[in-house]
Amino acid sequence: MAKPTRATAAALNDLDRLERLHKLDADDKLREIRVLESKLRLSREEAKGFRQKYHQASKDMLVTETNIEQILANQDNVTVKKLERSRKRKGRGKATAIICVNDWHIEERVDPSTIEGVANEFNPRIADRRINKTWEKALYLIDFARNISNITEVILWAGGDLINGYIHEEMEESNYSGPGEAQQQVIGHLASGLDLLKREAKVESLVFLGNYGNHGRTTRKPRAGTGWQNSWEWAAYTSLAGYYNNNGKSDVQFKIAKGAQLLFPVQGHTVRFQHGDDVKYCGGTAGMHGPLRRRIAALNKPPSTPAELDILGHFHQFADDWNYVVCGCLVGPNAYARSKGFEVQPPTQTMVVVDYEHGKVMALPIFCDD
Repeated sequence: MAKPTRATAAALNDLDRLERLHKLDADDKLREIRVLESKLRLSREEAKGFRQKYHQASKDMLVTETNIEQILANQDNVTVKKLERSRKRKGRGKATAIICVNDWHIEERVDPSTIEGVANEFNPRIADRRINKTWEKALYLIDFARNISNITEVILWAGGDLINGYIHEEMEESNYSGPGEAQQQVIGHLASGLDLLKREAKVESLVFLGNYGNHGRTTRKPRAGTGWQNSWEWAAYTSLAGYYNNNGKSDVQFKIAKGAQLLFPVQGHTVRFQHGDDVKYCGGTAGMHGPLRRRIAALNKPPSTPAELDILGHFHQFADDWNYVVCGCLVGPNAYARSKGFEVQPPTQTMVVVDYEHGKVMALPIFCDD
């Protein structure tokens, strides 16, 4: 025997109700009638809803069919405008390329076995190779930037922590050399870079700016007012300036900060350079960005001179925002960064282009590893 459909089963169920209705007294019959009336009302409302959905679906299908017919009718009527490539031109106006070198930690030892899962190693040979690669790629990127801006000036910014120092006891054991020897290495590399930029960058002006960091200091704890007096890096920068002035190379302009921030006009735009260790955060979900924005807003409040752009290092990662650039590091990921859960990025330095008319128009990492 065939199995009854749902509709047949419902009808049979209602017949059973009617048969039982004859056997009930008046009150029970009234209650049963009300139940049946309620079910009938609900069924009519559901049917009405289904009819409305059906009519709407029919309308939507008609619109879709009409649109498809229009698309098919117009598919062979596409107008293609022939575009010609504009003639290549040199950038107009004036712009400055800022080559940012920071967080070298030049004498630090990075043993890959201490940073399991991250491919990085650092020693004096690798440091030399990465620094040389930075100068080489900086020249390439300056030429690349000339496609959009007329680079007339180069700034070499040394942003601090070029020297690893002895700020922690373990560094006295792990560093490849002491801070005095590291200082001489830093001076030599900076002089080589300046000479190359003077010779090959083809610019009207070459400027050296220097900020000391929190690593290359002679004291265990950082000092606010006398930090520059206790900095191996500040001494390195001033020695470099003396070398140029005493050897007939005074065409390089030097400005070396004694405080944490250094304000310098770049193509008419005020740029604030700083190492960045003044920005404090405790591993929040936004990383250094929230505290950094608050710090910049505080530094821009009167009576301080506001800056249009901040350039800093310290955080060992590259990040570009509208009004600040955080520069990557040469040393790459190390055991300390891994222990703090910092973002892993490859070893980089940074180039920033500031245009006279538009301000910052470019910020690029300089990948300095092989």
